[in-house]
Amino acid sequence: MTDTINEREIALDILMEVNEKEQYIHVLLNEALRKYQYLEKNERAFISRLVKGTMERRLTLDYVINQVSSVRVNKMKPLIRNLMRMSVYQMMYMEQVPVSAVCNEAVKLAKKRKFNNLSGFVNGVLRNISRQLPQMELPDDYSIKYSVPQELVDMLTQAYGEEAVKLILESFLKERTVSAVTNTVRISKKELVERLTAQGITVKDAPYVKDAFILSDYNYLDDIQEFGEGLFNIQDISSMLAGVIAAPDKDSTVLDVCAAPGGKSIFASLMMGGTGRVISRDVSERKTEQIEENVERLGLGNVTVEVADAVMHNEVDDERADMLLADLPCSGLGIIGRKPDIKYNVSKDKITGIVSLQRSILDSVCSYVKHGGYIVYSTCTLNPQENEENVRYIKSKGFETVDISESLPDGLIEDAKKAGDVFYDKLVKDAADGMLTLIPGVYECDGFFVAKLKRI
Repeated sequence: MTDTINEREIALDILMEVNEKEQYIHVLLNEALRKYQYLEKNERAFISRLVKGTMERRLTLDYVINQVSSVRVNKMKPLIRNLMRMSVYQMMYMEQVPVSAVCNEAVKLAKKRKFNNLSGFVNGVLRNISRQLPQMELPDDYSIKYSVPQELVDMLTQAYGEEAVKLILESFLKERTVSAVTNTVRISKKELVERLTAQGITVKDAPYVKDAFILSDYNYLDDIQEFGEGLFNIQDISSMLAGVIAAPDKDSTVLDVCAAPGGKSIFASLMMGGTGRVISRDVSERKTEQIEENVERLGLGNVTVEVADAVMHNEVDDERADMLLADLPCSGLGIIGRKPDIKYNVSKDKITGIVSLQRSILDSVCSYVKHGGYIVYSTCTLNPQENEENVRYIKSKGFETVDISESLPDGLIEDAKKAGDVFYDKLVKDAADGMLTLIPGVYECDGFFVAKLKRI
C-alpha cells in the first residue's frame, strides 16, 4: 500500500461520519474514492470493502466485540468503537489480511488520534478476539446473523413471511454489480459491447432488460471513452424495469416529478426513440444539475429539465401528461445491499413521516395525468405502507390499475418459478393487479416496487 496514505485511516474517517453523524455512506465513499483516485485500484477497493463491509456487518461485529470486551461497544469512545468494528471486520471477513497487521495498524491509529491511553485496551481486546473467533458461535437469530435491527426483521417478516425474509437478508450481504443501459438512439448494444470488450472491460448481458448489460474489470467510469461520449448510462436493473413496465408510446408527453439523477427520464426518452417530450423535475438545482449532466452527456434532445417541488401543485400542469412517472422519496428498504446505513436508521415513526410526504406529493401530481393517461408509481422499498397502500390511495383519485402481465420479462417469470410457488403466485396475482414487487434474493436485482394505473 502507498506509504503516504493510510487506507485504514480513510476508512475510519468515513465510518465516523456515517455512524456518529448519520451521513450517507454512498456519498462519503464516492467523494473519498474521487479524492484518492490516484491510488491503485486494489487500494481503492480495500477502502471501499472495509467501509461497506463494516457497515453491512455492524450488529454482528458489535456482538463479537461485546463477547470479549469489558467495555460494551455503545460505551466506547466513538473513534475507538469504529476502529474496533473495522478491525474485527478484517479478522472475520478479509482472510487475506494477517491478524498481526490488523492489531498493529489499529494500535497505530489509536495513538495517532491521541488515544495513547487506550492503545493497550485496543490491542488486548483485538488479540483476545482473534484467539476466540475460531471457537465463537454466532446466535442463529436473523438480527445478529444478518446484522439487521430486530424491528426491521419483524417488519419484513410480517409483510413477506419467513422464507422470503431469509432470501432478502442474505441478498443484502451479497456483492452488487454495476449495470448500464445502452443509448440506443446513438448506438446498438452489439456495437457498444464490442467497443467495450476491445478495451479489456468485461461485459455480460444483464437480466430482464434487453439493452442492458453488467460492467466489470474497469478502473474508473469516467476513464471509459464510451461513457464520456454518452453511449450508455449507469442505472440499476430494478429501476430499468420500472421503465419497461411504463413503456410510454412514441410522441408521448412524459412528466417525471422526482427525477434525480434522471435514470427513469432517460429510460423513457430511449423507449420513445428520442421522440415526444420528457419533462424531468426535481426539488433543487443541486438535484437537477445531476439530471442535466446525464441528459447532455447522452445527447437526448427530447428531455427538458426543470426545478420544481412536487409537493407544490401547479395548475398549468393539470391534464398535461400522457404518462406521469412518480418515483417518490421512500424508506429505501430495497436498496440496503447498496446503502447499508439505511437499515440502522429505519423506524415506524420515520416511515409514517415518509408515507405522509408521499401522500402530499400524490395529492399534488395525480391531476397532471390526462384522462386516459397513466401514472407509473414506484419506490425502492419493500414496505407495503409505501407500496400497495399508496396504490389504493391513487385509485381513490380516479385511477384504475392496468394489467401488466404482458410486460413482464420472461427471465423474471422463470426466476419466480425457481424460487417457489409462493413467489410465482404473487408475481402473477400482482401483475394482474398492475403491480410488481421485486424481492431481492428471488430476482437478480435490488428490491423495488412498480405500479401502473390509468386515469379513468
